Amino acid sequence: MAAIQADSVCMVNTKTKVTRWHKSGTRIFTCVACHPHEWVVATGDDSGRILLWRNFLEEKSPPKTVFHWHSLPVADLCFTTDGTRLLSGGSECCLVRWDISDALDKKILPRMGLPIRHVSVSYSNDLAAVSHADNCINLVDGANNILRTLQNITQCYIPESPLDENVTSTSLGGGSVFQAGLHLDPNTKSLFMNGKPGHLQSYSLREDKHLHTLDITQQNYVTADRRRAIPNADVTHIAFSEKGRWLATIESLIEKTKYYELRLKFWKFDQTKQVFILNTCINWPHENGIVNLKIQPIDDKDPSLTAATSGRDKSFKTFSVVYDTSVHGKSDWWTCDNVGTYRDQTTGPLAFSQDGSVLAVSFEHTLTLWKVENYELTGTLSHSKLQEDIRLIEFSTHPTSHLVVCCTKKNLVIWDVIALSLVWTVPFEADSIAVDRMSNLVAIFSTKGHCNFKIN
Repeated sequence: MAAIQADSVCMVNTKTKVTRWHKSGTRIFTCVACHPHEWVVATGDDSGRILLWRNFLEEKSPPKTVFHWHSLPVADLCFTTDGTRLLSGGSECCLVRWDISDALDKKILPRMGLPIRHVSVSYSNDLAAVSHADNCINLVDGANNILRTLQNITQCYIPESPLDENVTSTSLGGGSVFQAGLHLDPNTKSLFMNGKPGHLQSYSLREDKHLHTLDITQQNYVTADRRRAIPNADVTHIAFSEKGRWLATIESLIEKTKYYELRLKFWKFDQTKQVFILNTCINWPHENGIVNLKIQPIDDKDPSLTAATSGRDKSFKTFSVVYDTSVHGKSDWWTCDNVGTYRDQTTGPLAFSQDGSVLAVSFEHTLTLWKVENYELTGTLSHSKLQEDIRLIEFSTHPTSHLVVCCTKKNLVIWDVIALSLVWTVPFEADSIAVDRMSNLVAIFSTKGHCNFKIN
């Protein structure tokens, strides 16, 4: 039996109770495995080095063989059943199959997905199971071919401890899990949300089944190095059109609050293939990042269909579909048709009314109302006692669709957009808000609790 603790490895003969402790410098051990037939132990450390220990119970300084290919900490080790091979994996997303008789003889299976967490070999020695950070298991044969992938709901990696500096939530995408939110896909009635970095996943609540993955950024995953975590582009916002014909996404690459990539993409649903296909890509729709993304809740085929974004450049923008007919056939794409600002104030979230005729955009503590038909400013809503920036906006539904719910850091506020008046306010620290499309019920959540109420 063998166990590791920090920079030490303990080896025990369970029959004679002989115990030996050994060290190999100051490197921290990360995993250990015992040979199935011989007195041999393999250890992996935080530098990516693998040591093969022999005669560890008889000698104070037992002989060691060094196997070194990994550049990041070794996550797991496993001997094959016959003991001739050693399998290793780590954050490089590669499975390495070593010949223990020759440290230079190795076979590498690259680009397996996200970082490897665990490796196991079947008793028959013909299959290896490789577990990854995104809740995925790959079955690999003896020739390093992936035979099957077992995938359920995917979750971006969360650091396992505060000391986990090589792979962080930032290096595997954005700064939070499911940062684009949870959305209902009108086509499949499934849950649409963030998957592995740069991807969206579809999950069926009815069947409790992972349906498919959509590659949004279309970029290879970049692993961390020893000195720092390397950020990957990820999806930060999602919006579906009413019937699911259009999907709008925002992707960004951020490092230390600085944006290196920012794209707005529109995807069109292919009824034949039953997949979303990229239709339009707009680079840098805003200068310093995007706060919110919404699509007008009207019929998908309405030629006036509009999407709106609010950015950190003190402006909001609207996008519409352009239809064109030529000798090559019919085509459509999205283009920006309006840019709006208000008194040089910082832009916050936005929302469309239930019928899509009004666009509400927040600028700091002021809620502005714009007529979607011609983007005319029709009114502003603010109060001298409510000076906090608006963080969340949602319109109510029929028969109270003229009411809009706003949340600041400390207050919940309801405005009447027809009378341009304050209906009521209550102290509440909200983190998210959801409106039931089938009734006038509103759910508001916070880290301190949640509340449900009905708007009359």
